[in-house]
Amino acid sequence: PGYFFATFFQHTVAGAFVNLIWPLSAGIFAFRCSLSRQVECHGIFKTIAWGFMTLFSLCGLGVQVSRFAVINAGFIAALFGCWITWRLRLTALRRVLPRASVLALLFILVICGVAVKGGKWQTLVERWGASVANGSGSESMALDERSREKVSHTMREDGFMESSDELIRNHFLGYQRLASGVCLRMIPQAGLLGFGPGSWTGSYSHFTTDPFMRTFFLGIQFANEDYLQTVVEWGLLGALAWAILAFGGLWCGVKRLARYRLNGNDICEEEGLIVGALFSLTGVFIHALIDFPLQIPSIQLYVMVLLGLLWSSDSKVNALRFIPRAQSETVPMGGPLL
Repeated sequence: PGYFFATFFQHTVAGAFVNLIWPLSAGIFAFRCSLSRQVECHGIFKTIAWGFMTLFSLCGLGVQVSRFAVINAGFIAALFGCWITWRLRLTALRRVLPRASVLALLFILVICGVAVKGGKWQTLVERWGASVANGSGSESMALDERSREKVSHTMREDGFMESSDELIRNHFLGYQRLASGVCLRMIPQAGLLGFGPGSWTGSYSHFTTDPFMRTFFLGIQFANEDYLQTVVEWGLLGALAWAILAFGGLWCGVKRLARYRLNGNDICEEEGLIVGALFSLTGVFIHALIDFPLQIPSIQLYVMVLLGLLWSSDSKVNALRFIPRAQSETVPMGGPLL
């Protein structure tokens, strides 16, 4: 199935989990770094602590071998850069930019060092090289040329049948595309209510004749495309309800960030947390396009908690202005709304 990572049986899912947790601490760390002054010792200690937590989480990328997880982490980092550029005033941006550039370079060097020390660097280089050489993006199912010479053209080294479609075997994300095609054939039969949660494994073999899909394989326990699998299992109505829950939460987070900027206030700690939650969910939802992170219980738990955070961020209870602690005693409990 791939390379084990801690308690995760599949390295791409492990990469999705890493990208789900590091933006949370990175959001608070960005808030701490945006402060104009940190003269108190405990303030400096908090900044260092959040920076260490962010770096420690990012080091998980150095001990896993998923290529898409690295690409997704770079995209999330770019989102942080866009948010800081959009959020800060020009004078503050000029002050923060050199510091952020140095920190980013330091983080990259440490992550690369962890990859080398952890023994994953060579594996990563080989996997990237294989992708460039043969154009195959399959994370866990592609065999190298030496392995293929030892086995039949219809039998994989692990004993499972190879796909009968040459384009599927050699094309970028070929097996993911194969499973997605099966989903598209299942959706009309699934109807409004679907085949039932968790029914993919037991039902997909009735909708394909491909020898690979007809034999059991760990990667095909899931459709490797969470959105199509959701429609198959939950139906159109269930998928619509999940879409409202997921993307409605993202919309609440975006509205909340726009409100912070409109008010012209400095970045606050709650804003950093909302940014972290928003970017974490964005990363895992992108990963769900080519994999199955939303089928893993631990990731499901994190996603539901973060969605609850984003939905509640748009409520009137949390819409109170942030008031300095020294002035909070003079302001009524039902203070001014944003």
